[in-house]
Order: sequence, then structure tokens, then C-alpha cells
Amino acid sequence: MVARVFERVSDAVVCVDRDWRFTYLNARAGVLVGREPRTLLGHVAWDELPELVGHPLHTAALRAMERAEAATVQATLPGTTRAFELRLEPFGDGLAVIGTELPGTAPSDARLVEQSRYLRAVLDTAPDCVKVLARDGALLDINASGLAMLDAPSLAAVRGRDVLPLVAEADRAPFRAMLDATFAGEVRGLEFDVVTFTGRRRRFETDGAPLRDALGAVVGALFVTRDVTERRAVEERLRESETRFRMLAEAAPLGVFMNDALGNTLYVNEQCAEIMGRSRETLLNERWADLVNPMDVAEMNRQRLAFRNGDAERSVFELRVRRPDGSSRTLTSHAVRLRAADGTTTGFVGMVEDTTERLALEAQLRQAQKMEAVGQLAGGIAHDFNNLLTVITGHLDFARQDLAPLVPPGHSVREDLAEIAQAAERARALVRQLLAFSRKQVVAPQEVDVSQVVRGAEQLLRRVLGDEIVLGTTLAAESAVVRADAVQLEQVLVNLALNARDAMLTPMHGHPGTGGTLTIETDVQAMDAGEARRMFDTGEWALPSGPYVRLTVRDSGHGMDDATRARLFEPFFTTKPIGAGTGLGLATVYGIVQQSGGEIRVDSAPGAGTTFTILLPRVVQPTGEPATGAASARPTAGRGTVLLVEDETAVRATTRRVLERQGYTVLEARHGADALMLWQAHHAEVLAVVTDLRMPEMGGRELVALLRRSRERLPVVYVSGYSDEAAQAAARPYERFIEKPFASEALLSALDAAVGAAART
Repeated sequence: MVARVFERVSDAVVCVDRDWRFTYLNARAGVLVGREPRTLLGHVAWDELPELVGHPLHTAALRAMERAEAATVQATLPGTTRAFELRLEPFGDGLAVIGTELPGTAPSDARLVEQSRYLRAVLDTAPDCVKVLARDGALLDINASGLAMLDAPSLAAVRGRDVLPLVAEADRAPFRAMLDATFAGEVRGLEFDVVTFTGRRRRFETDGAPLRDALGAVVGALFVTRDVTERRAVEERLRESETRFRMLAEAAPLGVFMNDALGNTLYVNEQCAEIMGRSRETLLNERWADLVNPMDVAEMNRQRLAFRNGDAERSVFELRVRRPDGSSRTLTSHAVRLRAADGTTTGFVGMVEDTTERLALEAQLRQAQKMEAVGQLAGGIAHDFNNLLTVITGHLDFARQDLAPLVPPGHSVREDLAEIAQAAERARALVRQLLAFSRKQVVAPQEVDVSQVVRGAEQLLRRVLGDEIVLGTTLAAESAVVRADAVQLEQVLVNLALNARDAMLTPMHGHPGTGGTLTIETDVQAMDAGEARRMFDTGEWALPSGPYVRLTVRDSGHGMDDATRARLFEPFFTTKPIGAGTGLGLATVYGIVQQSGGEIRVDSAPGAGTTFTILLPRVVQPTGEPATGAASARPTAGRGTVLLVEDETAVRATTRRVLERQGYTVLEARHGADALMLWQAHHAEVLAVVTDLRMPEMGGRELVALLRRSRERLPVVYVSGYSDEAAQAAARPYERFIEKPFASEALLSALDAAVGAAART
């Protein structure tokens, strides 16, 4: 009877026993519970309707059952917009809930269905997970994207399940705190790890907000969740890539920089800051255009504009920067364009290399190569001159000998011959200078004290300098022994003194040209690369570390500019008027120093005088070896056959006449092959061999080695104008060496000495 009455009322009536099992639901109760009433009979309310757990109805029902007191609650039920007034009436075996729908909250059935479908469609098409949780973490609802993210089979399979076990253990406490805060009315967010229903580990990012009913009560927690696993992996790879980039950049020996498209500096490494002479903070906040030489700013801007417009992918250019200490450095910049996915320029990254020292070394190398090339040319010219002078002086000797009984003393012919002899000697001195520059002059190196050479040359130097110039010397107290040619060292002093005299007697660069002071100093110093850089301001030291004798020649003349200093040691270069100098003085000095195993540097500026610094390897323990060589005896009359080998026709003819006039029989060969043929036919007759050292196809030493297979003690006179040949020739007692151009008497004396030594051996 009562049941029939309840079926006719418009309110929803629900009865449960003390175990919360449904005992009665009228037809209208379906609106309240959202289910077919008959399917719920005998089931526990909170198991069938987990979305009500934590709901105000749940709280009020527990209290009413416990206290056996009636209560009234107004609330919107989960998943609907319907608001009810719920009256809770305890009775002997349980609790009755009577729900009256509040006016204006119940949509028509058609509209309700339409709204529900619309909202579900919207939620299911959303790319993010949208879910509603109860206070205890039970899943009340979730869209299709959420099911996919959790690898859930269906909504029915997961609805009502606690989501906390899916959260990684390390993140459960923060997740529980976020859920509690959301039910307290706060808006919270969290990033956490989840293990899905299939066991996959994913990284989620969620934002939660309280879900309220029509009366403002929190009835659930709404969360929008995104799977950020791939994004975080990409970000981690980017962080790792950036870390590697920074590690590489910081360890790089070059400066590394990164700029945006407008040229603003985003990053510089420590090496870049060191190269620029500024701190990183300064470089990040200063315009680089203010640091670069004004002459290079236009090129730097052009390269930057080409990057920004996409006209260039990479660039290489040189620029000069000014450091705070006033110094200037030359840098080479290598940069590449950075592009966005659409191809637009986002900036550029690159490296800068301080090439100041390298460029200086390259300039030195080019200068050295130029000097070497000029030296080769000078040596070749000197060689040809020597051959010509050999012919000239030989025929001059013939003329003197033939005219001696015919022309009386004082005759003009004798004067003419004397003038020719003087001209030949001047030409020979000129050739010696060329050979000294090309380092091919014949030298007699021996142990010599540089201080003693200076002391012995003082009187000569005072005559050379004249009364207007004061000469001062400061000589080393300790031994300053080197291995060099004493005559050449004296020539170095004389040439430098002459150069200084002209600088102090010529008005230029503010100098009056009325004289001055020339100071010559010697000292002993151990040199290494660091000391060389300090003394010579050079990036690389050409000589090995060790003890050196330093010879310094300093004048107070007008000095010179950088352009003049750069060409100072070039042969035939001179700043003097035409006819006032050959331009070989300093070139000769350069060649002698190089040939002696040393190095020379010059320091000068307009109006500040000039200082030449010469370093020569010091002999730490002198052997006290005596100077070699003795006066040659007058040549005796020749008897026997001489094999003459010379590729220059005129020199060969002149030498043959010298030998034949002395009484020798001469077998004449143009080269080594001819000589071998003559030797095979006449080796028993040959007394000695006179041969040029340098000839086409077969040199003099190679030829003599073949001849000595049949006669070990064959006397030989080697002839050459090159010092590097002299160093290896005349190694045996019955070998002699003479330098071109040679006098007739020198050739005959050398031949006598070689033959005599062979006879005594």
C-alpha cells in the first residue's frame, strides 16, 4: 500500500538498510541516482554510486544514520545540472531519502539528452585527458583521450576505481595533496609519473580545479591532463645537447660566440672573452661594433645582414679589435647561420681565432722566403760573375807577364793594366758581398771572442765614423767566444758603423744630422723562447734555446719607419741618393749572421735612432784552436799531366793557359763523362786533377770518387765559389780548395801543395 503511494508521488524516494543496501526505490528515484531503480535493489549504495562518495549527500547520510536525526541537504548531483532538496529520514531499519527537484533546474528530457551527447562529444574529441575525481581519488568520469592515455579498456572498466595506485610511488604524496587542495577550493597543478593499466611509464602534466554544484558546494575535482613524456624527453635531449655544447665551447681553444638575428650577443665562452680582453658580462652587454676597428665595422655589418636576409649560410672574414689596454688584435671569424623550421634566420654561431701571431709569422715567413729567393738570385749572379772575373784576372796576369820584358816601368800600358786590376778587385769585393748575403761565401770559421773583435776594430771604426760621432763600447767581462769568421765579424761591425754614420749625419725625422753617439755592447745571455719573445716581440723563436753572445750596435741617428725597416736587409735596397750606396751593406750583414748560425733583429722608429741586436751561439768551452792557413810558397815549375775538368768554356780555357804556361801538360774535359774517358786512356800519365765542384750531371766530388777507385792518393784541387762546397772539399791531405775568382799564383800554389802532400803520404 505504502509502495503504491510512493510510486504516485513526484518526489524521488530511496530507502536503504543499515548496511546501506537499497531496499526500495520508486520510479522517480531513477532521476536522482541516474540508474534503473530495479537494478539497484539489494546492492550497496556506495559501491553502485561511487561518485557520491565524498558528496554532501554522502556526508549528511552518514551523519543522519549515525545520530538517528533527520536532515535536509540541497545539492546538485554529480554528472547533472539538477539541484535537489534531499530530506533524510531515519527509520527503524535504515534511512529514507526523499528528493524534491528544485524549480528551474530540470531540463526537458530531449534537451537533457542533447546536452549530454554534446558535452560527451566535446570531451571525447579533446586531445587532453579530462577526468573527474572524487575526494578519495575514485575516478568518476573520463573522456576518450584520457582512456587512451591510461591504456584503459573502457569507461565502465575503470569508473569508480581509485587512481592513486596508478601514480608513481614518489609522486603519490604530492598528488594526494593536490587533490585535497582542489576539494578545498584551490586551483592546483602538478607534473608526475604514471604507470598505466598496461604497465607503461608516462609523464603527465595536470591542472585541477574544484567542480561545484549550483549552490557552490565542491562535489568533485576536474582535471585536465596532458601526456608530456615525449616533450620532456625532447627537452632533456635539448638540455643534454646544450650541456655538451657548453662543455665543448668552454674547452675549445678558440673563442665561441652566439648572436641573435639582430646581432645581440647571447653567449660567449671564456676564451672569447680572453681574446677580446673583456669580461663575459661586458661582451654580452656591449655592442661589438664599438669594439671593432672602424675600418672593419662595415664588413662585419655586411656579413650580419647577409645572414639575416638568408643570402649566406656561412662566413669567414678578418677583423681587428681594440682591447682596453690599447693593444690591437687581428681575429678571424668563422660563423654559420641558425635557421628556424620555416627557414628564417634566428641568429648565428661561430668561432673567433686570434691570428695576430700567426699573421706575423706568415709575414716573417714570406719575408724569409723572399730573402731566400733573392739570395738564390744573388748567389747565381755571383757565380756567373766569378767565372767572368776568373777569365778577366787570368788574362790580366797573362798580359802582365807577356808585357813585363817589353814595357818599361811608368808606361801608360802598365797604368792601364793596374786600373783593370783595381776594377777587377772592386768587382771581386762586390761579388763577395753578394755571396755573403746569399750565405755562399767561402768562410774560415774558428773560435773567436766577439769582444776581442770589437776591441781590435775600434781604431778602424773611429776612422770610419769621423770626428762628429762619439764611439762608446761596453764589453762583456766573461768569455764571449763564438765560432765564426773573424774577418766577417769585422765586416759586420764596419757595415753597421757606416750605416749608423750616414743616419747620424743626414738630417731627417727631426734629427739635425750633425753627428751623435754609436754604442757597441757585448754580453752573454741564456736564451729561450720566452726571452726571445720579450726581446724581439716575435711569436716564435727560430734558434734553439741555449747560451748566446749578444752583440748590440745602437746609434742616435734619425731612425726609420716600419716600411723601411721591413726592407732593410734586401739587397740593392737603399734610401741613399743614386750613386751614394750599393744597397748591399746591410744585406751582407744579414747573410754573414745567418751563415754564422745566428739571428739579427732591428729596432727603430723615426727620430728615435736604431738598434741592431745580433745573437750568435756561444762556445761555452773553447778549445783554443789556432787559426788555420799559412802563407803559400811560390809555385815551382810544373812537370807532368793535369786533368782539367770545367764546364765553363772561358774559365776552362783560361785555367788551361795558366797550367800550360807553368809547364804542365793539360788534358781538358768539359764535364765528368769526358773526364772519365780521358782517365781511361791516360790515367797512368795524370799527375793531378783540377776540377770544378759544381757541374751538370756529375759534380767534382762524384768524379774524384770514381777516379780514386784506381788511384787512392790522387792529388786534387777543387774549384768553386760556394761556401757549402768548400765545407766538404779538401778533406784529405792531398786535396786543396781555391775560391773563384782565383789568381794564377793561387791555383799553382794549391796544385804544388796537393802534389807534394800526395808524395809524402
